Amino acid sequence: FTSPTKPELTPTFPDRFMLPVEESTSIQEHQVAHKTFEDFRNTNTSLQNILVKAFDEKYVRELQSNTMGYTSVTTVQLLTHLCNNYGEITPDQLCSSVNLSIPWSRSRIYSTELRHVEH
Repeated sequence: FTSPTKPELTPTFPDRFMLPVEESTSIQEHQVAHKTFEDFRNTNTSLQNILVKAFDEKYVRELQSNTMGYTSVTTVQLLTHLCNNYGEITPDQLCSSVNLSIPWSRSRIYSTELRHVEH
């Protein structure tokens, strides 16, 4: 899996003499890229929150930055660290600490989870 890159704030137009249909296509592609990145970022943050809440802090503290918390760590890095250093992660370990009955929403990051990851 390759993480999507954050797109520029506005679409770029490689040819300043684009046809209107080409310009429209470029704008739509930029919107899709922006939405894909936002979905990735929100999903990654939610998964990080689940992992950080599911285990005692001592197991993941090594990955935490004093200034950035866990924001520079990917979910894959968290999982790899936990598996390599502490063994297999069971679904029971993940589900026992997190309320998974709340419906997932692509645009919502739970503020209490975000605070937990930032601290």
